[in-house]
Amino acid sequence: MVKIDTRGFDELERKSEEVERRGAAGVQLKELFPPNFMTQYSDFNSIDELVEASGITFESIEDFNKIPEQFIRSRTRFSNWNEMLNAASARWFARGLGLD
Repeated sequence: MVKIDTRGFDELERKSEEVERRGAAGVQLKELFPPNFMTQYSDFNSIDELVEASGITFESIEDFNKIPEQFIRSRTRFSNWNEMLNAASARWFARGLGLD
């Protein structure tokens, strides 16, 4: 009989539950868009630099939808804000699971 060590899966499940419990909505923008993400996928060193360069006044996360697609296309590797947000969220979840 073959014995399978499932301890790694137990840890992955625990991390998955923690990431799911916390959810991306409870994450600070600087955590969701760390400097290494911003420098890899945009012309900026931080999400703060992107915000400042956009010329938009931000009071909530919904205000990011006001950033013109042309700005995102020309200053990042994404077509629009939702694409950038989805990529950052996927990387955040992967980091939370210890996969990144």
